[in-house]
Amino acid sequence: MSDLLFIAASPYQDDVLNLPVKDLDIAIPFYEDFMGFQVLERTEDPHKRAILWQQDVKIGLAENGGNPEEEGSYFKVSSVQAAFDFFSANGLKKCENASLSEQINDDGIFFIVAPDRLCYCFGEE
Repeated sequence: MSDLLFIAASPYQDDVLNLPVKDLDIAIPFYEDFMGFQVLERTEDPHKRAILWQQDVKIGLAENGGNPEEEGSYFKVSSVQAAFDFFSANGLKKCENASLSEQINDDGIFFIVAPDRLCYCFGEE
């Protein structure tokens, strides 16, 4: 991942630090094992929530009652090709209930759908 830098994360809707998941404990291993994030902080009040960190970019997962299928994040990365190659090589394509775009599209982006159903877009702009 040395050629890949995460530069920024922007939410599709409201808050990139409050992305909804149904079960935080089940969701976190995907982000650690396949996306290279580390848990920075966990809280229980007012609901279970974790802040995850990847190269100074933070996202938050929360059991907040929201619909994960309507949320996610756009990740600005240093190289879409490096990101796609990293996720293609790290076993994500074989991860149960997750998906990775087959290729980088004509707009220079690709998508990952996590097992928790949050959708992530990767691009350079």
